[in-house]
Amino acid sequence: MGPSPTLTPEMANPGLSDPDPK
Repeated sequence: MGPSPTLTPEMANPGLSDPDPK
C-alpha cells in the first residue's frame, strides 16, 4: 500500500496479530 512493502502493519503493530500474547 505504501512505498515500503516491508513495513507492514503487523510489523509495526505485532499486537494486531496477537491481541493476547500473554
